[in-house]
Amino acid sequence: MNQVILSKKINCILPQTQCQLCDYPSCLDYAKAIAKNEANISKCHPGGIDTLKKISELTGQPWHEYEQKVKTQYKTPSAVTIDEETCIGCTKCITACPVDAIIGSSKQMHSIITTECTGCDLCIPVCPVDCIITKPTDKSKHNTSYLQDRFIAKTERIKANNLNKIQKHNKKKLGATTQNKQEIIKARQDAILAALSRVKEKQGL
Repeated sequence: MNQVILSKKINCILPQTQCQLCDYPSCLDYAKAIAKNEANISKCHPGGIDTLKKISELTGQPWHEYEQKVKTQYKTPSAVTIDEETCIGCTKCITACPVDAIIGSSKQMHSIITTECTGCDLCIPVCPVDCIITKPTDKSKHNTSYLQDRFIAKTERIKANNLNKIQKHNKKKLGATTQNKQEIIKARQDAILAALSRVKEKQGL
């Protein structure tokens, strides 16, 4: 099977928590690594045995040898909540959330959209006041296709914002460079005219 097609099929099996516990930045990156035979199929902590078996069936990699390891590393479904009294509105958790499940604005209390929280816990270590708490939740609430779309949407938005910043920076830099060139040319012209003026003055012209 083509690696691109295989990676997409594997990605559809993964729970789309984007938790990075597999040591890859996203579920899709892990799926690509499996498709390229660069990673084994036992690294999805939230997926557990069910995910392991499905990927095994798709790729042909045996799952029995990983069974005990997966059971040991299995991460139970969870979601986070924010302690409203402690939250300082720093927005670091909003930036960290891979699926935009946190809402709020700068210096204002933030809230979790619990039904869209993947339980990745990426927001917890970035919180400077430790106001984010993780709690067990019902795995059946997760719509993996929907979460995947939200992750893609945020990723594309970040790329667009970064590109916009680069374009603005380059435009500003180009404008400054052009202005500098014009200033240099004018300074040279003024210097030449001043030199000619001194020559004429000495010659009594």
